[in-house]
Amino acid sequence: MSGPTARRRQILTNVAGWVKGRDPNYAALRRAARTALVMPALFALSFEVIGNVNVATFAAFGSIALLMLADFSGPLRTRLPAQASLSVAGAALVCLGTLTSRTIWLSVVSMAVVGLVVLFSGVVSSVIASATTSLLLVFILSTAVIAPVSAIPDRLAGWGLASLASFFAVWFLWPMHRRNPLRLSAASACHALARRLRADVSYWGGDEADADGTYQAAVDDAHRAVEALQRGFLAAPSRPTGLSVSSRATVRLVDELLWLDTLVERAARPTARDPAHLHDCQIRSSAAVILDAGADVLVEPSTSSAPLASAREDLGNAMTELARSAVAHVSVATSDHAATAGSEVTPERRDGARLGDSLEPSFRAQEVGFVASLVGANIELVADAERRAWLDTVVGLVPGEESSRLGAARARAAAHFDRHSVWLHNSLRGAAG
Repeated sequence: MSGPTARRRQILTNVAGWVKGRDPNYAALRRAARTALVMPALFALSFEVIGNVNVATFAAFGSIALLMLADFSGPLRTRLPAQASLSVAGAALVCLGTLTSRTIWLSVVSMAVVGLVVLFSGVVSSVIASATTSLLLVFILSTAVIAPVSAIPDRLAGWGLASLASFFAVWFLWPMHRRNPLRLSAASACHALARRLRADVSYWGGDEADADGTYQAAVDDAHRAVEALQRGFLAAPSRPTGLSVSSRATVRLVDELLWLDTLVERAARPTARDPAHLHDCQIRSSAAVILDAGADVLVEPSTSSAPLASAREDLGNAMTELARSAVAHVSVATSDHAATAGSEVTPERRDGARLGDSLEPSFRAQEVGFVASLVGANIELVADAERRAWLDTVVGLVPGEESSRLGAARARAAAHFDRHSVWLHNSLRGAAG
C-alpha cells in the first residue's frame, strides 16, 4: 500500500507544482473553482425550483460574467465595492439590451455604441478594464436573445441571483490572500540589500580582513535575494502582477532593486583618507534605513510611511553634503594644479584623469543614493495607492495628483482620444466586431 500511496502523493505534488508554476497566486484556479460551484447551483435552483428559463439563463451566464471573467485586485475593501458596482452596471445593461433586442437595426447600433464605450472606458483605470469583458457578455446576451419588455424582471432576477451569489463567493469562498508574493520577494530583497549596505559600512570602517566570513555572507545573501526576485518575476508565463497603480509601481521596483544591487557591487571601497569616505558611509547607512522601512511597508501597506519619508529626507541631506564636499575637493585640487603647473611638465590631461579618479567614489555613492531614493519613492507610491479611497481607484487617480476624480478620468480618456491611439483603435475594432 505504501508504494501506490507514495506514487499518488508524488503525482499530486507534481500537479500542484505545475499549477503553482503557471498560476502563482492561484487566481485562475480560484475563479474556475468558484464558478464551478456557484453556476451549476444557481442554474439548478432557477430551472428546477423556480422554473423560469430567463432566470436560469441570466443566473448561469451572470455567474460566468461575475466570477470567471471579472477579477478585481487589491484588498477586500476595494474588491467588494467593485463587485457590487459591476452588478449594478450589468443590471442597467440587461435593461438596455432587452429594450433593443426586438429591433434588429437598433440592437446592432446599440451593440456598437455600448461596445465602444465599454472597451474605451477601460483606459481610465484597471478596475474598469477588469470589468469590460463581463459587461460586454451581459449586454450581448440581453440584446441578442429577443425578448419582450415584460421579460426584464425575470432577467433582472437571474442577474440579481448571480450578483448576490458572486458577492458572497468573492467574500467568503476561497478569498484571495491580500499579500502579494512579488512584493514579499521585493521586501526580502530590500532587507538583504540593507544588510549588505550596513556590512559595507562596517567592513570599510574596520580591518579589511573578513576572517569569520560575515561580510561575504551578507554580500551573498543580497545577491541571492535579488536573483530570487528576478527569477520569480521572469519565470511566470505572464506578468505576476496586475495593471493597477500599485502593481505598476511594484514592477518598476523590481528593476530598481536589480539596478541598486549592481551599483552596490560595482562601487569600490574608498580609502579612509578619501574625503568622500565618511559621506559614502553615511549615504549607505541612510539607504539601508530606507530599504528596511520600505520592506516593512511592502509587507503591510497599511503601515505608516512616516519612517520611510524621514529616511529619504536624511538620505537627501547626506547626498547634498557629499556634493558640497566633492565641489570643495575639486576646488582644492584645481588650486594645487594651478600652483604647480609652471614647475611640472606633465600634461593637464594626466592631472584631469587623476582628478577624475579622485571623484570616482563620490560619483558611485551618489548613484547608490539616487537609486535607493527611487526605491523609497516607489514603495511610498505602492502604499499610497493601496490606501486610496475606492472611487479614487475606479477613476485611476494617482496618489499625489492635484486633479479631481473627474479631471483624472477625463485626462486619461482625452489622452487616448486620438486617431493614433492603439487603445482607441482596438475599441473601434471591438465595437465593429
